[in-house]
Amino acid sequence: MPNDPIAFCFFPAQKNALLAAVVVTLRRGPAGAETTPLSALRTLCLLLLAAALLPALGRPLPARAYSFPQEVLDGRVEASRRPLILGALAMEFPPFFTFRDGKAGGLCVDRVRAAVEHMGLEVQFLSLPWNRMLLMVQNGEIDGVVGILYTPERAEYLEYVPTPLAVMVDRLFTCSQCEDISWDGDLRQLQGRPVATVKGYSHGREFDQAQFLNKRPCIDDRQMIHMVLSGRFAAGVAPASVVRHHAKELGLKQNLVILDPPVQSNPLFLALSRRSGLARLVPLFSEALAREVSTPLGIGGR
Repeated sequence: MPNDPIAFCFFPAQKNALLAAVVVTLRRGPAGAETTPLSALRTLCLLLLAAALLPALGRPLPARAYSFPQEVLDGRVEASRRPLILGALAMEFPPFFTFRDGKAGGLCVDRVRAAVEHMGLEVQFLSLPWNRMLLMVQNGEIDGVVGILYTPERAEYLEYVPTPLAVMVDRLFTCSQCEDISWDGDLRQLQGRPVATVKGYSHGREFDQAQFLNKRPCIDDRQMIHMVLSGRFAAGVAPASVVRHHAKELGLKQNLVILDPPVQSNPLFLALSRRSGLARLVPLFSEALAREVSTPLGIGGR
């Protein structure tokens, strides 16, 4: 049997039949029966029952917007009947995010969409600039964010699903016409040089807390990559796949130099707003994502 109750209705013919049966009973009583106080009481009960039922007949029971998984019906979790609204980056950030024709896609979005469908829920992805998306999820205007790094500050307003969607490998990149950078993975080698970043991004605890770095925040990845490859800043930090994509789009690929070793490798997560009331869905999301992500894919290297 289906999980949801079957929505049904009584048609006018059925109402009329029920009403006729009540009227006949009121007029004649049961066949062959004598009029007694008991039969009169029975008649009164039938009349009251008909009066209570008839207004409701003809109106279907409200059906659920969609079928919930058995865990929801068992009371283990409470889910909203409306689709989940999840924020995704409105920027080409391959392979993690794509943004074409105003629609969100990419590795992280596809994996979350598959997990949500497996749970029997509905989802809408809202493509947003990064910092606006963080503000909206903090205020509870959207239910969560797809493909976000963990930081203690973000954990104050986000409930992270522990199964990673992917692993992002950040690289240091520079311009072929810029002064050579000696780089072996020690961030102190960048001290005194302007290093381009994107406002609101995290590149891991060590990089984020390196107060000695001269970080120059940019509006988005495209602006950051343009500023570095045109010689404005000494270096920038991003996955190599993202840098190559935008360098090609900007016609500056010939200027690109990607340095080894990586700056940091960080897992990307799905995180839900603590104001959404969906924290109890986290174990189900983790289980569903584990089906989609047997091994988190590390991307961003050479």
